[in-house]
Amino acid sequence: MVKFLEFSVDWKTGELVCGNQTVLLEPKLVAVLRLLVEANGKLVSYEEIHQSVWPDVVVAPNALQRIITQLRRHLNDSAKSQRVIKTHPKRGYSLVIPPSQEDANMADQAEADNSLLGLKPWQPIFWLVFLAVVILSTLIWPDSNHHDARVKELQPLDAQSQQFANIVPLSDHSFVFLDKQGDMQQLVLHDTSSNTRQVLIDGLRLHGDIHYSARSNSLLFGRIVMQNHTKCAQLERYSLATGQASVLLPCRNKFNHSPSELNATQLLFTKTSKKGLSTLHLLDSSTGQVSALDAPNIVQFKPSASGKQFAVQIKEQLHFARIRDKRLVLSEPVFQFENSEQYPLVWLDKETLLAAHGKRLHWLNESGLISEQELQTTTEITELAWLGGKLFAKFSRENWQTRVRDFTDPVRERDIAASIFHDSFAQFRPNSHDVSLLSNRSGQAQIWLSASGKMHRLTSANKPVTSYIWQDSLSLVLVREGRLYALAFNPDFTANETAIGHELTADTLFQLVDNRLLLKAEMAGQLHLGWLDLASGRFDSLYQGDVHWAQRATADTLWLNTGSQIMQLGQGQLLPVEALADIVLQWRYFNRGGELYFQDKKQNVWRYEPGTATKTRVGTFGMGSLFMTDFSAEGNRMLSDNFITEQNELVQLKLRAN
Repeated sequence: MVKFLEFSVDWKTGELVCGNQTVLLEPKLVAVLRLLVEANGKLVSYEEIHQSVWPDVVVAPNALQRIITQLRRHLNDSAKSQRVIKTHPKRGYSLVIPPSQEDANMADQAEADNSLLGLKPWQPIFWLVFLAVVILSTLIWPDSNHHDARVKELQPLDAQSQQFANIVPLSDHSFVFLDKQGDMQQLVLHDTSSNTRQVLIDGLRLHGDIHYSARSNSLLFGRIVMQNHTKCAQLERYSLATGQASVLLPCRNKFNHSPSELNATQLLFTKTSKKGLSTLHLLDSSTGQVSALDAPNIVQFKPSASGKQFAVQIKEQLHFARIRDKRLVLSEPVFQFENSEQYPLVWLDKETLLAAHGKRLHWLNESGLISEQELQTTTEITELAWLGGKLFAKFSRENWQTRVRDFTDPVRERDIAASIFHDSFAQFRPNSHDVSLLSNRSGQAQIWLSASGKMHRLTSANKPVTSYIWQDSLSLVLVREGRLYALAFNPDFTANETAIGHELTADTLFQLVDNRLLLKAEMAGQLHLGWLDLASGRFDSLYQGDVHWAQRATADTLWLNTGSQIMQLGQGQLLPVEALADIVLQWRYFNRGGELYFQDKKQNVWRYEPGTATKTRVGTFGMGSLFMTDFSAEGNRMLSDNFITEQNELVQLKLRAN
């Protein structure tokens, strides 16, 4: 593990650790972070990063900015504070590392390079892309001006494999989108009335946004080609009537992209230099003349349906704009984004623009902000589209899902839920095949139960659940804001929640035995591991300090871990379990009938019999199932948190009048 600031990172597994929190970074984030860490606070230029992370590949102008934004989020950093990653305008980035840490980093790096432990580098399973179509219902609109939307609940409808990008409405019942196929793309036409799809163009490499021209019934885009042994992007028109493409503007070693039709002869487009600087240009298709507009540092522009007004993002600022006498006339800034990456925009009508900033939606006109709303999701909006009076959004972020693995069947490994929702901490419901999990599909983390193919919400308070454990098939104990609650529910899933009296700040629940709860809790500012008697409220502390996980071994001893090894605690002594000394623990483990089931970092599940001090491998599972959350000894079944990277979801924001 390489250490910097308060973080540790494993280059081989992509694990970023801060305190007790572990985050799995996707490969591109790992690659950029490694460049910054190994530079030891020195500037890493845009060119160096692009050459290392995207060699011989042309990517979107804001690709690096998106990577930096994601890294900052994982590092508890922001573009404003720049506590961890410093931006050097027009030059690159550097990591803010105290000088005293430089030598330690070098030693840790040598250790990491020579280590044979841990997971293999990112395997193909991590590149699986899930498309889940969901409805966010119901959004309430108090008036016709699209003000003050409200999301009540999120419900998954479908899961597919396509990766949606560049969604372009053509009519009330059809749109085109890009579907990634390896290093290439397909331009696909989707008809919502017949639910059919047609590949229009295959083997594409597009650059920038796609624009639909209703006047000519054609698509306008920038296509990457090879010219004089150098990549560049030329402007093209694709006729939907004839199925033929024609060149509007050769690239001439330039990256021309995001064309928009103003009238029969004029096109507005963006030209991006190899250093990433973008400018607006006007093309007269009748003469081939190109005129530069006085608008440097263009991030994006979005024409209204009339084509007479534009939304233009220049660096972090969003403006409304018009073209007069081949000049770009800008309004005062109507919105300020966090940084200069490209944020989703869509015109709802000729005056109203909807902008997405993270999880928040902003309704804007030329006078400024009309209304705003924050969506209660763990993912952020990356694209918006307006189709047939319906608003669609795309979410694209790493996520956690729940997976079940049956070791009695070598091929049976399936997802409990495939959606945009953060589903985690799954457990088997006692004496059944049902599975419970924490999910934010109602806006905040609540307990849901997957039973008979349907999802049922068991908790409904307006504050999130952070930990829970089953008591029997119709009751469980949960933690909400450090308080303990008992939840009892009926066969129809109606539930009753009552507070449990105690004087602790509960953290994590590990085990429930004979009405005694094994948990980690805070008292007087210190973390303790111990037993809480649910009847009397008495707490017996057994260990002071942070504990990752714990299970009862015998009446007087516990298995616990504060790192990657299972230890045994008894009579105030913490001793290693010799038979398990060669195991590098992934995280959780479970006492089932006096036997211990656990997962190592090589994706093996083991059974340990303390009476004979022997361990037996139960099975091995795929890299997609990363953290075991429960194990059923009877059915030899495992539940796990499943990390999905590069996940894309097309979401309809269903609207109705108040």
